[in-house]
Amino acid sequence: MKTVTILAMLVLAATDDPETTALIARLGSARGADREAASAALEAKGRAVLPALRKASRESRDAEVRDRAAKLLSQIEHDVLTHPTMVTLDVRNQAVGDAIKVLGEKNHFDLVGDLDAVRENLLRRITLREDKPIPLLMALDRLCAAGRMRFGYGYYSDLAPDSFSRSCPLIFMAAGVSGPSSDFGPFRVKIHTVGYTLQRTRLLEREAGQGEGRVVDERLSLELQVLAEPRLLLKPAGGATILEAVDDLGRSLIVPIRPGEEPAFRGFPDPIFDLEIKLKPQSRTNALIKRLRGLIPVRVVELMPEPITVPLAGSQGKSFDGPDMTLVLQSAQLNPKALSVIELLIRSKFEDLDIEPNKPTDTQPGAFPPVPDMSIPFLMRQFFLLDEKGNGLPGWGCGIEPKGAREAKVAFIPGPTPPAGAGEAPAVNLPATLLYFGIIRTTAEIPFEFRDIPLP
Repeated sequence: MKTVTILAMLVLAATDDPETTALIARLGSARGADREAASAALEAKGRAVLPALRKASRESRDAEVRDRAAKLLSQIEHDVLTHPTMVTLDVRNQAVGDAIKVLGEKNHFDLVGDLDAVRENLLRRITLREDKPIPLLMALDRLCAAGRMRFGYGYYSDLAPDSFSRSCPLIFMAAGVSGPSSDFGPFRVKIHTVGYTLQRTRLLEREAGQGEGRVVDERLSLELQVLAEPRLLLKPAGGATILEAVDDLGRSLIVPIRPGEEPAFRGFPDPIFDLEIKLKPQSRTNALIKRLRGLIPVRVVELMPEPITVPLAGSQGKSFDGPDMTLVLQSAQLNPKALSVIELLIRSKFEDLDIEPNKPTDTQPGAFPPVPDMSIPFLMRQFFLLDEKGNGLPGWGCGIEPKGAREAKVAFIPGPTPPAGAGEAPAVNLPATLLYFGIIRTTAEIPFEFRDIPLP
C-alpha cells in the first residue's frame, strides 16, 4: 500500500504542476503558433502530463482545449504503451538475483516460482555494464545469460499473500534452448514450435460422387509466443497478417485466410499469449522458411498508478469516483465461516466496457451465486482485494454482468488464503479494501521478422 500511496502523490503533483497547467491553457490560444508550441511541449513531457490532460479533456470550458487535450492524451498514451522502458545496467560484483530484484523494484515486477531450483544461478556474482540505457527485455536477457537462466511469466495468484503488485510476476528457470525472437519496442515475438502434419484418410462409407473417398490433410503451422514488458497487458485484436513467407527455393508459403477462419481468442489479458499461423506445407527434407515477416494486431493496456480505494465496511450504497470509472458499492457480505460476496456497480465515463457476454452458467442450490460466464476482459485485471493490514488477497473469483454498453455489475467471491505451513488448513482472511485501477490503452501492430527457420 505504501507504493500505491507514493505513486498517487506523484500523480497529484504532476496534475497541479503550474507549468503544465499554463501549457494546457495555451492549447486554446487565439494564435495557432502558440497552440502548436504548447502541444509540442506537452507531448515532450510524456507520461507526467497524462492526469492533467485527462482532466482537461473532460472539464475544460474551452472546446478547443478539450479537443486538443483529448488528441494529445491519445497520442501520449500510445507512445507510452509502444515505447520500451529504457534501463541502465551497471552491476559490479553483485549476485544475479540481487541485480534482478533491484531491476524489479524500479520497474514494479516481482519474482515468483520455485526459486530454489535456480538458487545457485541467482547467487552467481557478476559484473555487467552497458554504456547506454537498453530496453528492459534486453536487460533481463543479459542478466539471465550471466546467471545461465531464462525468464518467463507467472500468475498473479503466485504472489506471496503479503505482497501486492500491479505487474505480472516473473519466473526464472535454468537456461535451455530458446527459439528465435524478434523485438519491437516493449514487445517480443518468439517462434515456439514449428509443426508439419500429414494425415491420410479413406472414407469407407461415403456419398455418391466422392470417388474413392481418399482425403489428404497436410498442414504446416507455427506457434508464435507474443510477450510484452511486465507492466503491460495484451489481448490479440485478430490474427497475424503475413506480409512475406518464402522457402529456400523462393516459393511463397502464404495461405489465404477464408472468411470464418479467423482465430477466436479467450483467456485472461496477460503480458503473453500464443498465436498460430498457417503456411503452405513443405515435405522436403532440410527445407527452410527463408524469410517470414508479418504484423500482429494487439490491444495494449497499462494500469494507472492511482487507484480508486473502496473501504468495504460502512460504504454500502456509496459512490467512488475515478479518472475513467465510477464505482457504487451495492453490498459487501463478509462471512468468515461461509461464502463472502462483494457486489459493485461500475459505470464507464468515456468508452464502452470491454465485455462480451456468453450464455450464463447454471448453478446448483447452495453453490456460488449465479454469475454469467464471460469472455475475460481487461476489467478482471483492474481489481485487487486487500485485507485489513493492506496485504493482497489471492484466489478470489469475479463475475461480470453487463447492464449496458458502459455499465456492469461485478461480483467478487474471495477465496481462502493459502496455509502458512504444511498440514495447516487454509485461513479465511476477510477483505477490508477493494482497489480499482484505471487503465491507459491503445491499439498497435507488432511487426516481426525471422530468417532461415528449419522445418521439421
